[in-house]
Amino acid sequence: MLACFVYFPFGKSTESDLGYSPPARVLDDTRGAIGEIALNLPTAYQEALIPVFDQLVRQLPASIRVRVACSDEACAQQVISRWRPIFLNQQRRVDVIVTQLKLTPWARDRRIARQGEHGYPAPGLIPPILAWDGTDRRDEIKLPTILNILELAPESEHLPFWLDGGNLVVDDSNAFVGSNVISVNAEIAGRKEIQKNLTRLLGKQVVFLGNSKGQVPWNHLDMYVTPLPGKKVLVGSPSLARNLIRRQNLLPQNFVTPEVDTAKNQLYDSVANQFAQLGYEVIRMPLLPNYDEQWVLTYNNVIMDYRNGVQTVFLPTYGMPSLDAFARKVFLDLGFDVKSIDVSAIYQEGGTIRCIANVSQRLAESEVRREEQKISKGHFRIHRPVSWAVQEVE
Repeated sequence: MLACFVYFPFGKSTESDLGYSPPARVLDDTRGAIGEIALNLPTAYQEALIPVFDQLVRQLPASIRVRVACSDEACAQQVISRWRPIFLNQQRRVDVIVTQLKLTPWARDRRIARQGEHGYPAPGLIPPILAWDGTDRRDEIKLPTILNILELAPESEHLPFWLDGGNLVVDDSNAFVGSNVISVNAEIAGRKEIQKNLTRLLGKQVVFLGNSKGQVPWNHLDMYVTPLPGKKVLVGSPSLARNLIRRQNLLPQNFVTPEVDTAKNQLYDSVANQFAQLGYEVIRMPLLPNYDEQWVLTYNNVIMDYRNGVQTVFLPTYGMPSLDAFARKVFLDLGFDVKSIDVSAIYQEGGTIRCIANVSQRLAESEVRREEQKISKGHFRIHRPVSWAVQEVE
């Protein structure tokens, strides 16, 4: 028998600049308390991911539900043995799903969460498979269906165009998308059609960032752009990072600074100028991209929580004193409570906190206390694929 999971409303959604009330909206990065987070734990990435997850789950408010999709039984046993005492002590509601799928660590990419009118969950958006996708990405597209069968997520809708969740960031007015979406989908549709359809599907006015040729500084927007409340935005800056390094000379001895790619680095400044032209206050953040090895040392890839008058950021750190301290101060000066998470074990795989933690529900302020009152009703459940039996762990 399937255990039932009840979703609670976020509160009435407001009219957007679209001129109508769309049936569904993508979740906003700049407001709302996190209600639920989805994590992937692939077999191949256990060693790198578990220390990062360990820091994250210890610092999350206890009312946030956690969904952990494990590749196999061995991964699930790691979660049970390592986090069971923590979760049960927190009285957190946790579901561990043994998927028998080859997963990526990037839970954000393959399921874009949306909410409907009055905040009820709406069908998530699943991007199409691309010709160069590996087995893990092709396998992972089945995960939203499994979550729906288990009543842990609403049904899903397939996007007509490629758009990974990491290439999308959202504030209360706009959905910002990397303009490489246009070039990748060029054989399917043109810019205007893509923008029109994404505006309808995301329920926000879509703004493409990058140049007219579809060139962007990095493949995923959330690695270098962080929208903030009050029409502010953080944009990554390689030149700022290098100036801090030269001025303070505090990098670890074994860290080799990536080579400079002037043409690509100038694209970050171009994105910052786009935001300025849209009337945003732009704040630059240190960022070190390694184009050859496809990783970036970034302080933009964060998740933020807003509850009880407190705004909290879960901020990646790297053991780079000159850069870590600068990024922390930026958020402190903006009024955030900063929860630091050392991502040095995972970032060279290609992503950090926002990539691995998919915020799949947000709550309005009126719903936060109701959720917090349910903490005493926490549970720890294991879902296995044989008839999807549910095991309650004591």
